[in-house]
Amino acid sequence: MSLTHDRRKFFKATENSCSSQGIVDLLDEIFNLNRKTTKLSENDRYHFLRNKMKPKLEEVYNRIILAGEKISSKTALSDSVSYMINQKAYLMNVFNAGYFELSNNSVERAVKENVMGRTNWFFSYSFDGS
Repeated sequence: MSLTHDRRKFFKATENSCSSQGIVDLLDEIFNLNRKTTKLSENDRYHFLRNKMKPKLEEVYNRIILAGEKISSKTALSDSVSYMINQKAYLMNVFNAGYFELSNNSVERAVKENVMGRTNWFFSYSFDGS
């Protein structure tokens, strides 16, 4: 579970809905707060997450629930709302310890080189061609 994927879904939904822009803005605030935690100890990060970021994420969920009550079920915003509500229990686990991450971007970047290389190497017939 990654908050990045949730934000991406809401960002795409902003093309057709102004109400999701407020949610995207709150998610951006959460990511900005998260950047401040990179040099904190695990214990300090845990307390920062619980005291500063968790209330923001709960506010996001309150807005999502309100938005979900007002929108048609066949829109991109509806899909975003459903996705994030279904992932809430998993995402809230981030606040159980100081070493959990809100985003899996660093992991995705770390494996991207191997995945891209694998695709290129698969179609190579010699070491020179790879």
